[in-house]
Amino acid sequence: MIIGVVLVLALAATGCGDGKDQTVAADESDVPAASVPESNDAASGIVRVRLEPVEGFFVEGFEIGLRFETGEGTLIAATLWSDFVRSTGKTDIDAFYDSVLSQPVPAGTVRVAAKVNIGTGPAPEVPDLDGELPCELVIEVGSEGETIVEVTFDGSDDCLRILDGSGGSRDEPATTGSTSTSTTASTVPPGPPSLEVGTTHYVDVDLECQAFELGGIWVLAEGDTSTWQPPGERHEGGMFTIEGPGRGRFVGDARGEKAATFERVDDAVDPACVPLPRPTS
Repeated sequence: MIIGVVLVLALAATGCGDGKDQTVAADESDVPAASVPESNDAASGIVRVRLEPVEGFFVEGFEIGLRFETGEGTLIAATLWSDFVRSTGKTDIDAFYDSVLSQPVPAGTVRVAAKVNIGTGPAPEVPDLDGELPCELVIEVGSEGETIVEVTFDGSDDCLRILDGSGGSRDEPATTGSTSTSTTASTVPPGPPSLEVGTTHYVDVDLECQAFELGGIWVLAEGDTSTWQPPGERHEGGMFTIEGPGRGRFVGDARGEKAATFERVDDAVDPACVPLPRPTS
């Protein structure tokens, strides 16, 4: 099944596909994805979520909604993948594909639900974290145990799978009877992105403002954005590569038809227009 347009990059240049899990949030030495709800005992474990490796990246981007619940349906945490990655302070394209979310959960039955949306022309739709997330995995997490869940991009409603040897089970276990208080994923203020020459970042161009924010405001210098999206669609997502100090090239599709050059506005200069971020709901 064709699920999106993938632009293959030279892996040596991007660092993608190096085979290493990059745990960037939510363990004892890093940023927690959420606090563990209170339960009848203090036992807890970890569910780590990683993405299926791909050769390159999705030109129009992707978005994933994730929700963690107890066996009784009590919310543990919910987050968009983009929010999780940004909470780590990393904005390079590799981080969106290589990061591993670590979610503390109470020991016992845990339901992981997800929805994967891939941009195929327009940018991907943002999943409703309070609505239906069609992919669901029921796992049994042991005390101090760790279960690794992989999200796939196959376009089906079976986009979650347990990686072998992670200690989880697909069997439907009995409910644990725990009670908890709903909580959502916590974040930390992101650090400044690396703007070194040659780095590539996923950005959303505000087409009305013809600008975007990436460690500052970047404005259109060369190119025509008028045909990139139909009327009413304000944003275009794509990859922005720093080509020189304060200057870079945006590409929003595999054919390179949605391409333009942007320049960074000096911090001492008030921009004519401040770009708005893409709505998350």
